[in-house]
Amino acid sequence: AHGGHGGEIKDELTFDADEYINLMAIRSGSRIDSIFFSTNKHRKWGPYGGEGGKEHILSGIRVIGIGGRSGSRLDRLSVRIIEGYKLG
Repeated sequence: AHGGHGGEIKDELTFDADEYINLMAIRSGSRIDSIFFSTNKHRKWGPYGGEGGKEHILSGIRVIGIGGRSGSRLDRLSVRIIEGYKLG
């Protein structure tokens, strides 16, 4: 668990053995405002958060790790990816 005690738990992301995140949309300005995930099986989660900041899209990827840093809010989001990933 990271961050404060605000908000509510929405979903738990559970993947099939051959499923992975291949698209992320993150809205941010001075801090992260929202996040959206989509998988290679076209399942979608989010967006979670608000509508502030500028949208940054990571597509054509394979996410291999997600981490971050937090105090009372999420201060940093780190995403490890393989760019241009194609299964096969």
